[in-house]
Amino acid sequence: MDYLQGVVIPPMRNRAVTEILDFNFILSNMKETDYKNTLAVTALIELLTDKGVITKKDFSAKAQEIECADLAGIISRCRPSLNKKLE
Repeated sequence: MDYLQGVVIPPMRNRAVTEILDFNFILSNMKETDYKNTLAVTALIELLTDKGVITKKDFSAKAQEIECADLAGIISRCRPSLNKKLE
C-alpha cells in the first residue's frame, strides 16, 4: 500500500478507511486500464481502415453482429421461455 504513505488514519477506523481506499485505488486502476484498452482498439481500427484492410462500415456491421449474438445468447441463457416466443 505505497499509495497510502503519509496518510494518517485514526486507529478505530483504520480497517474501514483502508478498505475504502483500496477499493478506490483498484477502481482507478481499472478505469486507466479500460482507457488504455479503448485507445489501443481505436488505434487498430484507424490503422486498418487507413490501410484499406477494412472499412468503417464493415467494422460497424461486425460489431453489431457480435453484439446481437451476445444479446441473443444472454436472452437464451436467462429466459429459456423467450426462445420459444422468438422462434
